[in-house]
Amino acid sequence: MKKQVIIGLFSTIVLVFCIAAIGTAQETIIVGEVNDEYQVVSSEGKIYEVADTEKGNELVNDHIGEKVKVTGTINVMEEESENVIIVTGFTVIPNE
Repeated sequence: MKKQVIIGLFSTIVLVFCIAAIGTAQETIIVGEVNDEYQVVSSEGKIYEVADTEKGNELVNDHIGEKVKVTGTINVMEEESENVIIVTGFTVIPNE
């Protein structure tokens, strides 16, 4: 009985942390250039890997070499030291 209570309590704590992590993800806007390596390089030189989603695929397949304004959620992959953007929208910035 005591073991079940401890497992239940531990599961609840893990669930709360997962919900908190999801709730803190905020949409971000990045301005940069799409390259042919499935990435967006920001105007500050920071590299964002583009997640394999419908919008992300559209961005990298159709706009290589173009300057874009990308909206999405950033996930930091600590073990690989890379930033991954889950693209929710983008606009192409025309050349000036």
